[in-house]
Amino acid sequence: MCTTIIETGIDIPNVNTLIIIDADRFGLSQLYQIRGRVGRSDRFAYAYLMYDERKILDDISINFEEGKIYGIIGQNGSGKSVLLKIICAFYIPSQGEVLIDNINYCNGKSFPKNLRALIEKNAFLPDISGFNNLKLLAKIENKITDEEINESLKIVNLYEEKDKMFSKYSMGMKQKLGIASALMEDPEIIILDEPTNGLDPIISTQIYEMLAKLNKKRKLTVVMVSHDISRAIKYCNRVIEIRDGQVTYMGNVNGYEAGGVA
Repeated sequence: MCTTIIETGIDIPNVNTLIIIDADRFGLSQLYQIRGRVGRSDRFAYAYLMYDERKILDDISINFEEGKIYGIIGQNGSGKSVLLKIICAFYIPSQGEVLIDNINYCNGKSFPKNLRALIEKNAFLPDISGFNNLKLLAKIENKITDEEINESLKIVNLYEEKDKMFSKYSMGMKQKLGIASALMEDPEIIILDEPTNGLDPIISTQIYEMLAKLNKKRKLTVVMVSHDISRAIKYCNRVIEIRDGQVTYMGNVNGYEAGGVA
């Protein structure tokens, strides 16, 4: 069983990088203080991060079960993207653990091998094709063939456009290529930060339906941040709402729709 458990206080060694990535998003000018807070239970997470005396995440307790689609919702600046980066081991906690299959990835030396993520903007090369962009990425691990790259392009309905320059892709095509890059090495867990941001309703629905099909076919665990509450409720198995750095609801979709959030 593939389970992700987080138990952590936050400590970012490279403070300058952190500020560059997130200062604008939170409207903050400097990192004021970082404090760790730890607790214990079988399935939970603790996170306590402060910018300019403001808590970004505080006492977060989450367990992600295998084969579920999780929709993380909340207002801008609530800490959703920070949480994703902790799960991906982009931010290294000073205390606690991020466990995937009972392996702790909070040592700053490795990233989860069975996890892929699409966070922030796509960073593809504009003057080569979509296929060649994926092939360059595939050379990092060097474990999949051209045929497998093509299969990922077929999944996101980009195969017919695979030889087109990335700079000629529409916004929806660019987002689909990003999702293909996260899927092509057959991960068990995929992390997505606003996968339909800026897309029209038709393309957004296509992406959600594609993820739902992959979830059923591969038992893929999907953890995604979304501002589109209506689609998150329709396509996700579980909803997590974060307000002001705290989880205010975590459970099934029916409970959320029934007014489970205070």
